Amino acid sequence: MLTEIMNRAYGSLVVGGLLTGSAMAAPVGSDNWDPGFGDPGLQIAFGGAEQAAAGPSAMCVDAQGNVYLAGGNWNRLDGTSFVAQPNFAVWSREGGEWSTFGNNATAAGIFEMAAHGTDVYCGGQWSLFFDGGGILPAKGVVKWDGTAWSALGTGIEEGPFGLPASVEAMAFDAEGNLYVGGQFAKAGGLAARNVAKWDGVAWSPLGAGLESRVATLAFGPDGKLYAGGVFNEGLLRRVACWDGSEWQPLGAGFTSGEVAALVFDGEGNIYAGGSFQFITAPDLGPGFVSANRVARWDGSAWSPLGAGVNDNVRSLAFANGALIAGGSFSATGDGTTSLNNLAVWDGAGWQSLGGGTSHSGGGNATVFHLLVSADPSNPSRSQLVAGGPFDRAGEHPANNVALWNLGASPDPSAPRLQLSLSDDEGFNLLIESEAGVVYEILFAPALAAGFSSVTSVPGDGGMVSATVEIPDSDAGFYVVIARRQND
Repeated sequence: MLTEIMNRAYGSLVVGGLLTGSAMAAPVGSDNWDPGFGDPGLQIAFGGAEQAAAGPSAMCVDAQGNVYLAGGNWNRLDGTSFVAQPNFAVWSREGGEWSTFGNNATAAGIFEMAAHGTDVYCGGQWSLFFDGGGILPAKGVVKWDGTAWSALGTGIEEGPFGLPASVEAMAFDAEGNLYVGGQFAKAGGLAARNVAKWDGVAWSPLGAGLESRVATLAFGPDGKLYAGGVFNEGLLRRVACWDGSEWQPLGAGFTSGEVAALVFDGEGNIYAGGSFQFITAPDLGPGFVSANRVARWDGSAWSPLGAGVNDNVRSLAFANGALIAGGSFSATGDGTTSLNNLAVWDGAGWQSLGGGTSHSGGGNATVFHLLVSADPSNPSRSQLVAGGPFDRAGEHPANNVALWNLGASPDPSAPRLQLSLSDDEGFNLLIESEAGVVYEILFAPALAAGFSSVTSVPGDGGMVSATVEIPDSDAGFYVVIARRQND
């Protein structure tokens, strides 16, 4: 038996709750990229050569861990060339292979995808949607049922400045109702400011809606719908919560920019990422707080996550107890740590995940999409999927898509720890132990550094304690490895 402790912040000390075989507890600088997932990946044949395409414009994952993507200018998929751009592709978790779907459908702009059951929904901005056989009268959003495309009523209408309406965000509630956000004034012919609900039969507005563009939607563990974007009305400043009857503020939101991504951890915290740089003071006064493009809401207030990052966050994911951010940033907000478009918040600071992404010749390598693909029958096969216009992930070729092996998710039945500070510049760990198991505590000043043994304690089937002295550096990471005595 091998068990590890995932890191969490405790003052200047980082320790935490017990996990089983978590890859995120391993050094995040290690090479966990799958070398075959994005190579050849998505390519475009140009001038007799193949190169990375512009990248997918939308991605999603279903309950079985299959990954769907749409958009981009690719005409080669996993080494197979196509005369016409297929526009839609799916990666089968079971088979581990890419294939096209969607009958060569096409539309001017696809911005968002969401899966529910065996159906895949696509949203975007188009005047005409070609379903592979003809023009489908579908405005802003369509559904693929595995065989054919269909419209959702009369769709959404009336974008700003006379442009077609757009859908840029999607989320499903527990009952299977679809919520969409973007830039529109009507849904199903009814007034609906930039956010609306589809119940499978008809569209309906969500109260008075939101004042401007909605860029992201997500349901929290409390069952409420959370929205982010560029809207700015009263206290609804770039982030808001729909409680079922009206929109509620989360503090006073952010002073400028956009909230492009929202994600939740298992402890009730909400994380927002985007282009914002300051948290608005609750009294709307001048006392705003610096938060470089990423922040956490704890239920009562927003707070920055360290120095943040130096450019836009486009996507967020939460996996194995860690927050992962993707975007166009190159370093932390203070410039001290190189990040290369992909970073992990370890509870104390930001670190690059697997060397991040890059593009040959210095081209755009933004991570626009982050998905967690989990095997329902085997949590140890969880993976993080990244999408964007990059052509390398770490040291591996990865044309527009890349896969990082996460390892197992937290095991809720694993032993628990209790931590308390001692009077002699150390801390005490109280471990729910198992007889015949030795618990060894290791320390490293950073996750990317090597761990060294500090102390060990044998288990007796009850609660056992270990006292650990904090090193002079006063910050670091601790891992507890539990081994049976005959291992």
